[in-house]
Amino acid sequence: MGAILNEIEDVLMHYGMPRRSGRYPWGSGENPYQHSGDFLSRVYELRKQNFTYTDEDGKLWTGDTAIAKSMGLTSSQLRTQMSLAKDERRSLQVATAKGLREKGYSLNEIAEKMGFVICS
Repeated sequence: MGAILNEIEDVLMHYGMPRRSGRYPWGSGENPYQHSGDFLSRVYELRKQNFTYTDEDGKLWTGDTAIAKSMGLTSSQLRTQMSLAKDERRSLQVATAKGLREKGYSLNEIAEKMGFVICS
């Protein structure tokens, strides 16, 4: 039993930093999804590339159906996931805007900071 404990004590493990990407806190960048790409970003990118998918039977799929099939989803499930992702993105934007407002930023400054076009 003592030999096993000695071996365990000699093991060096890295447990990482949860929800951090090194020096700065997780999500502290201008856009929290700027590098990883959230679900919506991936779908929009695949649409932009005119993504196609060929299934095991050799059938060629195009458009959102191809995207759904490649992710193992039905078209309805893809639409549901996209709706949920849009809601999540909108909630994040609302929280960001509220936080900036609490810090004293004007509505125009918030819009500019968040990348919205200001129409006068």
